[in-house]
Parts: sequence; C-alpha cells; structure tokens
Amino acid sequence: MREQELTQRYRERERQFEELQKDYGEKLRVVQEQCADAEKERLALEAERSGLMQQLGDYQGEAQGVASELNAKISELTVALQEKSEKVAALEGELTQERSQKATLDATIKEAGETLEKERMAFEEERKTFKEELVRRESQTGKRLEALKSKLQRQIDEERTQSEDERNVAEQKNLTKIEGLRTGFQRERDDFERIRREQEEQLLHKLDSTRNKAKSIIENRDRKLKLMEVENGELRANLDGLEAKFGELKEKYREEVTALESANTKLEEKSRMVDRLASLSTESERESRTLNAKIDEQNEEIKRSTERTRSLVAEGKQFREERASLKAEHSRELAERESTIAVLKRNLEESREAITDLKQSVAKVKNDLAARDEARAAAFELMDGLHSAIEVAHRLVKD
Repeated sequence: MREQELTQRYRERERQFEELQKDYGEKLRVVQEQCADAEKERLALEAERSGLMQQLGDYQGEAQGVASELNAKISELTVALQEKSEKVAALEGELTQERSQKATLDATIKEAGETLEKERMAFEEERKTFKEELVRRESQTGKRLEALKSKLQRQIDEERTQSEDERNVAEQKNLTKIEGLRTGFQRERDDFERIRREQEEQLLHKLDSTRNKAKSIIENRDRKLKLMEVENGELRANLDGLEAKFGELKEKYREEVTALESANTKLEEKSRMVDRLASLSTESERESRTLNAKIDEQNEEIKRSTERTRSLVAEGKQFREERASLKAEHSRELAERESTIAVLKRNLEESREAITDLKQSVAKVKNDLAARDEARAAAFELMDGLHSAIEVAHRLVKD
C-alpha cells in the first residue's frame, strides 16, 4: 500500500515535472525567438547607425568644404575690395590734383583776363588820347589852313593888281605849299592809323593766343574729368557688382548653414534614437542572458528533481527527507526568483543611469551647437564688417 502510494506520487511528480519541462521549453523557445529578433534588430540598428555616422561625416566634410570655399571667396573679395579702394584713393588723389590744377588755371585765366582788360583799357585810353591829339592837330591844321587861306587871299588881293603871270606863279606856289601841307597831314594820319592797326592786331593776337591756350587747357581738363567720371562710374559699377555678389554669397552661405543645421539636427535625433535602441538592445541581451541562465538552472533543477524522483522508488524511507529537500529547493527557487527580481531592478537602475548619461550627452551636444552658433555669429559679424567697408568705399566713390 505504501509502495503504491509512493508510486502514484512519483508518477504525479513525474507528470508535473514533464509539464514544467514542457512549459520551460516553450518559454525557452519564446525567449530564444525574442533574443533572435532583438539580435536582428540590433544588427539592423548598428547598420543604420554606421550609415548615419558615415552620412554625418559626409555632411561635415561637405560643410567644411563649403566653409573653406566661402572663406576663400571672402578673402578674394576682400583683396579685390582693397585693390579697388586703393585705386579709388589714387583716383581721388588725381582728382584732387586736377581740381587744384583747375583752380590754379582758373586763377591764371582770371589774372590773364584782368591783364587783358587792363591792356584794353590802356589801349582805349591811348586811342582816346590819340584821337584827341588827332582832333587837336586837325584843328590846328585847319586853323593853319584858314590862316594860310586868309594870308593867300590877302596876297591875292594885294597882288591882284600885279601882272597875270606873277599872280599865276604865286598862286601855283601857294597851291604847291597847300598840297605839301595836305600830303604831310595825310601821311601823319596814315602813320597813326597804321600804328593803331598794328597795336590792335598785336592785342587781338595776344588775346586770341591767351583765349586758345585757356580753351585748350579747359578742354584737356574737361576731357580728364570725363575720363575720371567714366572710371569712377566703372569702379562704382564694379563695387555694386561686388556688393551684389557678396550679398548673394552671404545669402547662399546662410541657406547652406541652415540646411546643414537642419541635417545635423536630424542626424543628432537619429543618433540619439540609435543610442537609445542600442541601449535597449544591450538591456535585452542582458535580460536574455539572465533568462537563459535561469532556464539552464531550471533545467538542471529538473534533471536533479527527476533523479530524485526516480530515487524515490528505491528509497521510500527517505520520502520525507526528499519532501523536505523539495521544500528547501522550492525555497531556493523563490530566493533565486527574488534574486532575479533584484537583478532586474539593478538593470532598471542601470538603464536610468544610462538615460541620465544620455541626457548629459544631449546637453553637451547642445553646448557644442551653441559654440558653433557663436562661431557662425562671429563669421556673420565679419561679413557685416566687410559689407560696411564696402558701403563706406561706395560712399567715398560717390562723394
């Protein structure tokens, strides 16, 4: 009877152990499938992470290339602007010199005009004096002629009584004398007109020469001023072109910086996601190893329990001890479960610490982005300074 009871209990325990083994096998299969899925997901995430890191490196290389290219273009534009500024300064110096020469020439022309005006007034005064002298001489000559006429008339009246031949001879002498006086007076008048014409021609020639010289100087000055205005216009157009090109480069640089910032933000989000998935994958691997260890322990326990159950047939007297041993083993299992729970709690704490570290990494990345924004702001300030220099040069050219 005792043996049948022990056999029945043994069969019941064996059935329970088989069910437990089957349950553990099913759990082991599910856990292994979960581990395989987690491993596949981890590998996929690793591949995606490597691709994202490579893409991030490409973006960073492209950003560095664009930054170096923009810096080179900015340097070229700065050198060109410096050269244009030096050329503008040289042209301004030449323009100042031309203005000084123009002022000197204007003063010379004004002085020459005043001198010519003085000479003209002196000539007019001399001409007036000469006319007065001519009138005075004509008056004196007229008076002399009148006196001679009166004298001749008296002589004619006196000699009217003389013979006809003597009267004709005297009249002829008087006519010859009058003709000589008229010829001398005409000669003096012609000499005076000749001298007046020569002086007028000399004065007009001198005035024309001075006027032509002033006209030539003014034309040369106007030609130089027109050339300088054309060069200033070209320089102003070049400066406007450089300013427009600089504005386009600045806008392009801002757009590329904005695109790179957006790409960096997306890559950082993906990197954080990859890190989080990697952390979850690591935690899953840890839990999988813990479950595998637990399953191995339970399998060993099943084997030991099977051996103990088989030994119950031969060792019936030790049933109570086996029962106590089973209770102790059950207590050990409970302790192991509690230990597993403690391990899982530690894993949870480690996960929380990993999340804290991840937050610190995110803060560090934000600080790096803030430093990059400060550097970019400094670059924008440098561009604004160059733009201000271009505007100053532009205003100088306009002035």
